[in-house]
Amino acid sequence: MKELSIFVDESGNFGMNAKHSPYYLVSFVFHDQQQNISEMVSHLERILSDFGFPNHCIHTEPIIRNEAIYKEMSLGERKKIFNCLCRFARKAPITHKTFVFKKSETDSKFQMLSKMSREITAFINLHLAFFKSFDSVKIYYDNGQSEITSLITTVMAPLIHDLTVKSITPNNYRLFQVADLFCTLMLTQEKYKDKGKLSRSELCIFGNYHNFKKNYLSILSSQETK
Repeated sequence: MKELSIFVDESGNFGMNAKHSPYYLVSFVFHDQQQNISEMVSHLERILSDFGFPNHCIHTEPIIRNEAIYKEMSLGERKKIFNCLCRFARKAPITHKTFVFKKSETDSKFQMLSKMSREITAFINLHLAFFKSFDSVKIYYDNGQSEITSLITTVMAPLIHDLTVKSITPNNYRLFQVADLFCTLMLTQEKYKDKGKLSRSELCIFGNYHNFKKNYLSILSSQETK
């Protein structure tokens, strides 16, 4: 029985006038369950344990901003954890699709949700043969924002045969953390396009655009489903 897992995460909010959040992103990470990643996950767990973070849920934005559990860590230590997840994502047998929505291109939350619905629908229809090749499809989401939960149930469910949705806790699924990573990397790419929009913390992690493209953007491009 072929099963497809889809891990969904988002970045941003639906406050249309929030100057600190001009983008909204949704990332879908696709994993064919016939591709076993248990050894890769175990390897990542061992590395994190060696760093003193056993069973640690990697959350990329706090790593970059030096917040929460990472507040007392050095830049080098934070980059080690960040890059561990990047290496895991690069090697994992997964693909992804990350949608980027610029709030300034729509006039309201309703318009942005409509645009999101159209783009996600078009993507699914374009790859419908891929989704139909699986006997079952499971979406994993932490119900972080009700708008995304609604999009999943009203847009995706009618299009994908035998779709089920599972509410999850992020620390239990490394591929959900990868979805968070892809949102962060895609958002960073958009900020590089908007010259001067990166924070000092982001520049400390990623460096200039050449380094970002070489070390991080390649992960996105090599595994993206067009």
